[in-house]
Amino acid sequence: MPRIIAVCNQKGGVGKTTTVINIGACLAQLGARVLLVDVDPQANCTNGVGVDPRGLKHTLFDVLVQPDKFKIFRMEDIIIKTEWPNLDLVPGHPDLAGAELHLVRKIGRETLLRKTLEPVSRPYDYILIDTPPSLSLLTINALTAAQEVVIPSRAEPWSLDGIENLLDTMDAIREELNQPLRIAGIIVTILHERARLSKEIVKRAEQDERLRGRFFKTRIRRNIKLVESADRGIPVIHLAPESHGAKAFMALAKDLAGLDEPADTLPPEEPQTAENTAQQYDLVPVGDLS
Repeated sequence: MPRIIAVCNQKGGVGKTTTVINIGACLAQLGARVLLVDVDPQANCTNGVGVDPRGLKHTLFDVLVQPDKFKIFRMEDIIIKTEWPNLDLVPGHPDLAGAELHLVRKIGRETLLRKTLEPVSRPYDYILIDTPPSLSLLTINALTAAQEVVIPSRAEPWSLDGIENLLDTMDAIREELNQPLRIAGIIVTILHERARLSKEIVKRAEQDERLRGRFFKTRIRRNIKLVESADRGIPVIHLAPESHGAKAFMALAKDLAGLDEPADTLPPEEPQTAENTAQQYDLVPVGDLS
């Protein structure tokens, strides 16, 4: 049976989709069979592996909502093989934004995703679920379907406050719907490694009683190749395998899979230059402006 992992934080802008796509692609590169499930109405995970949801006839919306009374849509009907080996996708769609209106009266609405994933789960080693940045019925479905939760968080106070809220939500899910649900780990993302405040915030968080011992050693710092990867719909391990972003996500994938222990929290620092400073902070060198 696969490990089913929801990547979740009720705070937006913390790198959930980037984490799902790039951990998934790295696990697939290591030989694992991976299914990405895009539960977010923004459908960025779908776009992020080069699939335009607007060009698809059927998506996760059809499986959860069943809008056509003359046809039953099953998960196996919508799974897409991406262009990279071992990496498949359950595509999302902006129509998911209205799914709750359709689902609110359904019996067992919190377990729909779990029930529809069960028949297709056996061939996979990992199922990674990208969730909306809110406590919605879709998020509850993801947490009910998952065995584990990976929590991406920026090194910022409000983002870390979102973790506390998520832990409370997980307690409620365990009590009512999914008792085995556990935290796989917390990933520090979009890190400004040279910013003293970021380091202090991470240090304080690691000493918090509820969070102590839950942080992955690997951290994802700001890297322009991750931005380019999302823009082009290509996982960073395939776009720029020697970039800091690719190396960090590969280390994180290996850590998650238990293949080895990261030797350090980050790749070695490069000598400070105008070019790599611009890349780290997503700046355009003056000479490139037109």
